Amino acid sequence: MPAARFALLLHGKIGRLNKTATEAVNEKLGASRELITLCSRSHLHFIVAANSGPAGGVDVFVHTWNPDSAAFIDASYGSHLRASQHQPVEHRNAGRSQSLSIGRAALLMRAHERRRGRPYTLALALRADVALGSPFVLASMDPQHVWLPAMCG
Repeated sequence: MPAARFALLLHGKIGRLNKTATEAVNEKLGASRELITLCSRSHLHFIVAANSGPAGGVDVFVHTWNPDSAAFIDASYGSHLRASQHQPVEHRNAGRSQSLSIGRAALLMRAHERRRGRPYTLALALRADVALGSPFVLASMDPQHVWLPAMCG
């Protein structure tokens, strides 16, 4: 099997179907298995499957602030998961927390790039609690253009 061209970096705190991630943290609620299932299935269908074969393949890297759901999250991505890290929340500030989580997912990806001896063509950073509704074709994106979020909220 050829090495994947693309990486999906999933990050952040996963909340519940009826509560935001911030509300779930404030109320000391765990991540919803229903939300994890909904989001992971959409990621696998609309990103991983949509970019398989000649499109180049996608490896998945996950960093969340949901250590209690680590095994379920990891199992939801199956053989596509290359590395994950699930830690307790370190910062209540949403922007700082998101940036830190993206950075940790990127470090997981970089370590895998070193092990495989080849960089990814493009990495897509996506909140782990976002469900997609249509294919996201990475081969159509120009890796020379980079977009960084200025705010989270």
